[in-house]
Amino acid sequence: LIKPHIITDIKIVNKVIKLFPELKIFITYLHPMILATQSQVVISHSYSSTLNDFKIMGVKTIEYASYNSQALKLMSGKSMRPEYVDYFINHDKLLLDKTLKKLLKEKKKEKIQIDINDQNKNSIFDRILNIRQ
Repeated sequence: LIKPHIITDIKIVNKVIKLFPELKIFITYLHPMILATQSQVVISHSYSSTLNDFKIMGVKTIEYASYNSQALKLMSGKSMRPEYVDYFINHDKLLLDKTLKKLLKEKKKEKIQIDINDQNKNSIFDRILNIRQ
């Protein structure tokens, strides 16, 4: 699934999708939290605050970027928000391929079970926070 940024030129995205007719690629505009309920891994081009939603839901996050050396130096060679990024990859297609293959072999994450009628609301928040560990 591809969730384009609001400023993405969808014509370019469609051209790229046509280069991979063997893949089932779909464009979606669903909210990240909805996508996170069905995702095993998410990739963002550069950092995006949507990675926070996926991380909270227990989905492995990848920031794939093409930062120059000055930007990397400012960020100490990491994501600008490393607390939400499991894998930071800067312009390395082979490492991205290897990382994706590894992550897709892993057991799918457990879904969060939350009872919105639970009288003890703290237990709901505890379960959400424990996913990030």
